[in-house]
Amino acid sequence: GRKKVVIFSNLGCAVFGAISGLAPEIYFMLVMRFMVGFTVGGSGSAYTLFAEYAPQDIRGKLLVIEQGFWAVGAIFSVLLAWLCLVNFTWHWYMILSSIPLFI
Repeated sequence: GRKKVVIFSNLGCAVFGAISGLAPEIYFMLVMRFMVGFTVGGSGSAYTLFAEYAPQDIRGKLLVIEQGFWAVGAIFSVLLAWLCLVNFTWHWYMILSSIPLFI
């Protein structure tokens, strides 16, 4: 059950996030960002799913490392925003920031 939730959550965030970058006007973008927020709610299941599959003897270390990647992702997002907003538009930031979710 959790695996499907994680898959659909990531897919929803990726699709609605990419569509946000194609928004022709503010209200469409707001609806798409709302959908991103709605689908990101299922991503909390990924932590539990990861914990179930992690080997018991190193589970704690792996969970700490996994949570550390939130900080890495936040730093990456800030750098991407800086590069996009200086050189391009916010549309590119929205599209490019959703690409890792497709992987």
